Amino acid sequence: NLSHKQITEKNPNILEADEIARKVGCGAVVFNDLKNHRTLDYDFDMEKMLKFEGQTGPYLQYTGVRIASILRDNTYDVNNIDPSLFANDIYFELARSIGEFKGIVARACEESAPSVIAKYLLGLAQIFNKFYANVKINVSDEKVKNTNFMIAHATRIVINEGLRLLGIEFVEQM
Repeated sequence: NLSHKQITEKNPNILEADEIARKVGCGAVVFNDLKNHRTLDYDFDMEKMLKFEGQTGPYLQYTGVRIASILRDNTYDVNNIDPSLFANDIYFELARSIGEFKGIVARACEESAPSVIAKYLLGLAQIFNKFYANVKINVSDEKVKNTNFMIAHATRIVINEGLRLLGIEFVEQM
C-alpha cells in the first residue's frame, strides 16, 4: 500500500508501521474529501493525498507527530510562563489561531461544512510550522521554554481534536 511505502521510506525503523499506514491512508482520503466545500468537485489522486506537505491529511498528522516529538520526555509548568512573548508576532499569531477553534467548530456546525474545520487546521499547522522554523523551542530560560511547550501542546490538542471531529485518527509517530 502506498501509505505504508511512504512511511517506511521516511522512517524504516518505525514500530506498528501497518497500523500507522492505515491511519494515514484513511486520514488522507477522508481529509481530501472534507477539505473542500461539499458542492465542489475534486480529483481523486492518491499520490497527492498522501503527501506530507501541502493541503493534505498526512501534513496535519505529521505536524501533530512533530509536536509530540518536541513534547516527548519534557515537562513544563504552565504557571511559570513569559506572557510578554505574546507581544512577538509569531507567538501572537499562533495563540490567536488556537483561540479561534471554538468559533470555527460552531461555524462548521451552523453551515454543515466540515471544510471550515479542515481549512482552519491547515492554516493552524502552517502557522505552527512557521513558529517551529523561527523559534528555538527547548531553551535554557525556564519561562520561555514553558511558554514554548505550552503553546506547542495547545496546538497539538487543537489539531488532534480537529482531526477527531473530521473522523481522522491522529498518530504518535510517522
